Amino acid sequence: MRQWILDGRLDFGLVYESTGEAGLRLERLFSERLFLVVSKNHVLSREQNIPAAGVPMERIASLPLVLPGRGYAIRSLIERMAEKSSVKLTVAAEVDATDQMIDVVVCTDFCTILSLAALRTSLLAKRVVALPIAAPVLRFVSLAHANHRPLSIAAREVQKTFKELIEEKLREPWWARAITESRLLPKLDNDLSDS
Repeated sequence: MRQWILDGRLDFGLVYESTGEAGLRLERLFSERLFLVVSKNHVLSREQNIPAAGVPMERIASLPLVLPGRGYAIRSLIERMAEKSSVKLTVAAEVDATDQMIDVVVCTDFCTILSLAALRTSLLAKRVVALPIAAPVLRFVSLAHANHRPLSIAAREVQKTFKELIEEKLREPWWARAITESRLLPKLDNDLSDS
């Protein structure tokens, strides 16, 4: 996506912020929490003594994880958060497709780390549990366009409509648990119960 924007194949796009955003102008829209995802049969899904704040990163480090390859922003983010907690993750498998990662979690004792939005679109979502992580792992979702190429009037109008659609979607109650901050919805109540 980033390269297509820089090359001019796309006027703008939705990107997950990471380091090295050279050449892109970013407008942060919201931050999204990532969750530890385990099978409903996993011992953690039934454990009673998980702290209210969530599963500690030290505990996650002891679990076999299925994560995307090293070229993915979510993998870099997860590894940086583990490093901040002074732990090394146990990456048991690398799978780049979200549905296949969830399939591995359902069929094994492996766990993964994903957003609620990724789970919401999966056919296997009813067979897994999303547990909060104690040191919240956040990723920032931004609208990006190339610094060196101003948006045309038409592209600005499409971008405006796109932001209105995102704002509308973020008002759905299930997002309250998924996001921590929204530039589009400054009055969003993050304490709403999920539905």
